[in-house]
Amino acid sequence: MEDKKNTYFASFTERVGENIIEEMRKTTQEEEQNIRASYAESTIEYITSNDFVDLILRDSIFIMEFSIKLQEFRGSSDDLIVGRQIYTSIVIADLIMLENQLPYFIFDKLFGPYSMAFCAFETPDRLILELFSLHTKIKTTTKFNHFTDMFRCVYEESLDQSLQLNDSSMPAIREMKNADSLSRVGVEFKVN
Repeated sequence: MEDKKNTYFASFTERVGENIIEEMRKTTQEEEQNIRASYAESTIEYITSNDFVDLILRDSIFIMEFSIKLQEFRGSSDDLIVGRQIYTSIVIADLIMLENQLPYFIFDKLFGPYSMAFCAFETPDRLILELFSLHTKIKTTTKFNHFTDMFRCVYEESLDQSLQLNDSSMPAIREMKNADSLSRVGVEFKVN
């Protein structure tokens, strides 16, 4: 995966130019303490400042370049990840694992000023929502803490919407019995 991150870093650098990469590096350096505050101290305390900035920048650029490539290469691609659905699915699933969360504020700060220049989305939020196939009316002022928090925000927004059943010929469920009620009427549960 490190090789792919390096390849995507080079591809993104070619897309935007060395000057923007240097601006992003400076932004990451300026925000280092805020980024570190987003993690449990014991998990990152041993990482030197230069290594930490490089790690955050490379991970951020990997996610952005991956998202852009997915938009560009809908269909076929010779890219090892984007060109194969199984690898694309693995990367997307990996991005929402709690231990892999990147603080969203730095992602937004790095790419917000440039998102219209190198992708068809006016904000990074829209590109990331598209990456995870989340269609929502969330305003761009919503601030996610990280990608998993984004799912929570979309879920909370959807709570206000009324459900539309596709098959209205079936009777509606009027009451849902809990396990205790089912047990009282003779349903036996198997414990594994």
